[in-house]
Amino acid sequence: MNNQENIKVDFCIVGAPKAGTTALHAHLNKHPQVCMSSDKEPNFFSYAEIEKQQLYYNKINIKTESEYLALFKCNETAKIRGEASVSYLYYTAVPEKIKAYNPNAKIIISLRRPVQRAFSHYQMDYSLGLVTLSFEEIFNNGNDHPITGNYFQQYFLLSAYTEQIKKIFRCF
Repeated sequence: MNNQENIKVDFCIVGAPKAGTTALHAHLNKHPQVCMSSDKEPNFFSYAEIEKQQLYYNKINIKTESEYLALFKCNETAKIRGEASVSYLYYTAVPEKIKAYNPNAKIIISLRRPVQRAFSHYQMDYSLGLVTLSFEEIFNNGNDHPITGNYFQQYFLLSAYTEQIKKIFRCF
C-alpha cells in the first residue's frame, strides 16, 4: 500500500463523542491489515462546520486531501485505511462529502445510551474547565441561548441519533 497516488480511505468511524470511537480506533490500529489515521479525529469532511462554530478545543483540523492522506502511514501488510471523527455523524453535509470522496466507503456508527453519553461529555468538558455551568442550566437554556447554545448542541443534540443515522443510511 505504499503507492500514495490513488489511495482512498476505505471507512470512517462516525458516532457521538464519548461513545467508544477512540477505543475502536485504537483496537483497529493494532490489526496488521488495517491502517488507521495517525490523528484520531482529522475532521476532514467536517472542518468547515466545526470552524464556523469554533468547536473542538482549538484543534487544528485537516483541510486538504494531501494533509488527510499524510495521516496514513501504512505498512506493507495494510489492506484498508480508516479514520474516526465523531463530528461526521452530526453535520448534515458530511455523508455526501464522504461519498463524493469515495463512493465505496463504509461507515461504522458507534453509539452509546443518549443520556449517559450526554452527561459523560459534559463531565469531561467540566473537568477540563471548558464549561462552568451546570448540566441542568445548559439543558434549560436550550439550543438558541447565546452562551449555552453550543453546549446544548454538544450534549443534547448530538445524542438525538435518529435523524443523524437516517441521513447516513440515505447516503450509504
